[in-house]
Amino acid sequence: MCEEIEKMLLESSHETAVKAAMRMLSSGKLTIEEIAHFTDLSIHELENLNA
Repeated sequence: MCEEIEKMLLESSHETAVKAAMRMLSSGKLTIEEIAHFTDLSIHELENLNA
């Protein structure tokens, strides 16, 4: 049961990071590298979001 809760928390955290990254990307004020630093998302994932 703890593993399921942990999995749900990780998915929720990732979802939040993706939403924040999308807002950052749309602002055009930060580089992909900076967004990766702040969100802990990979540059590859950010490039896919930015496509």
